[in-house]
Amino acid sequence: FFSTQTKENSLDTMSRKSLKVSDLGYGTDTRDWVSVQHRTFTFWVNQALANRGIQVSNLEDAFQTGYNLIMLVEELSGRKLRQKVVDKPKSKFEKLQNCSNAIKFLESDGFKLVAFGPEDLVEPKLKLILGMVWLLILRYQIQKTNSSGNAKGELLSWIQQQVKPYNLTVTNFTTSFADGRVLCALVESLAPGTISDINSLSPDNKKQNTERALKAAQQELSIPAMMEVEDFVDMEPDELSVMTYVSYYRNAADKGVTKKATVSASGAGLNKATAGQQTTFNLSAIGSGVSREKITVKIVNADNASEVIESTIAGRKTNRAF
Repeated sequence: FFSTQTKENSLDTMSRKSLKVSDLGYGTDTRDWVSVQHRTFTFWVNQALANRGIQVSNLEDAFQTGYNLIMLVEELSGRKLRQKVVDKPKSKFEKLQNCSNAIKFLESDGFKLVAFGPEDLVEPKLKLILGMVWLLILRYQIQKTNSSGNAKGELLSWIQQQVKPYNLTVTNFTTSFADGRVLCALVESLAPGTISDINSLSPDNKKQNTERALKAAQQELSIPAMMEVEDFVDMEPDELSVMTYVSYYRNAADKGVTKKATVSASGAGLNKATAGQQTTFNLSAIGSGVSREKITVKIVNADNASEVIESTIAGRKTNRAF
């Protein structure tokens, strides 16, 4: 159906049945993989189009004229379409021409679209459109520029490393995320102290765990809440939607959008000390990357001479005496 140059980016043939806007499933019990993907992918598209001042309400008719798709691909690829773009096409011919140019643009960027044409955008087939948008997400959101080609495996490996200190096992992007603990661990790994009771969370409290993680991720890490709690707990989480959402955690880490380490000192040794005699004080370090950081302590005596002590703080929350 759709493919790019990597094997992973191929999708099986999807039904051409067109779904209505109501299938977005916002706040309803109508929740399946189509509705979840539709909502998640719509959010992603709107974020990508924000610089163009374009917002779409749903993907079923978002690309009917071809204009929004051209703007989206230009924004993602950083390249300009050479062919003429009809800003406000009125006739079906103009819409088909825009859509055809957009598809050719995708093909020139390495995508191979099979059994998909401009008519599937002008007369929208939602499941086909979701497949196309997923390929854009996989290429431009999830796959790293220096990737070996296994974008899914690399993202999973990153998550496994992040949650390893919390003794959680992640084997997939579906059931591993069903009870909210992995999401909580991701938040805690990037914003230590936000979910300090991570090791005592019960898998039975899946709704509470997931709600807490989504809220904390948005507040502490500016990760958009593009999925709802029910998407995780009321059904088996949709793999592609979860991959899209959790990729924002890795992006936050790459961009340094984490809770910075804070260091404080306390103890009697800070208030009174005798020259030539040992004294004691404590350093407390809490923050992202604390286990890899060295903390430098500079001690200045009455003669203004100084001594520098360097200590590697092991663990995410550690007190060390000097």
